[in-house]
Amino acid sequence: MMRLIKDLIPPDVIVRPVDMNGIDFELLCDSITKKGLLVPITVCGDKIADGYRRWLACKSLGWKEIPVHEVEGDATEVRIITQTRETPFNRDEKRAFLGTYLSQNREATAAQVAHTYQWNLAEVESLAGLEYVIGPFVQAYRSGDITLATLWQLSRCRDGTQLELLESDGDLYEEASAVHRECRAARRRQMVTRPRIRGYSAIRKELENPAEAGLALIKSDAKTPLDGWLACLRWIVATD
Repeated sequence: MMRLIKDLIPPDVIVRPVDMNGIDFELLCDSITKKGLLVPITVCGDKIADGYRRWLACKSLGWKEIPVHEVEGDATEVRIITQTRETPFNRDEKRAFLGTYLSQNREATAAQVAHTYQWNLAEVESLAGLEYVIGPFVQAYRSGDITLATLWQLSRCRDGTQLELLESDGDLYEEASAVHRECRAARRRQMVTRPRIRGYSAIRKELENPAEAGLALIKSDAKTPLDGWLACLRWIVATD
């Protein structure tokens, strides 16, 4: 059937970003212009499950409508299954897909994932990070005490953190997820803090007075001059 392009919603997870200025996208647009859209895109409701690049191409060509094939189910899951069966993804991309799948199917077993993606069982466990998990958690996974989804979350935590989580009585999946989120937030804070420290050091080389250097740093961080002076005023009041 035909659907309005403007009514369709892009996928939530885009593992391979589309370069709309690249030669591959240009060739796709050229092919669609000459031959039409040979394969309809797949949608679940209003969400695109498969054919995001084709949808972008048709949209860029000014199409108002696009042929679609409608299926039932979760759009993200359908897209992952479709693409992993047809596209030779590398290991990092497979891990990203697996993480998305497990976040939505926390009780899924390695056998179920292997059947869904057409991967072998050992590869599924490897992608879930079995080799990155400390011994007690490996044993717990083998005995069925923790799920593949929990194994995946634990594998993204450092060994020391995993040892601390051994003492936990709560939901290991949620606690490991919280630890991972905090680690990512800490890394983002470091990325912001390091340039500020370098900026402060550079300013201190020019301004020996710590107060003047602090004011200069505040002004340099501000988005607008007014924000900078207001921040400086608050800083002076607080230090007084």
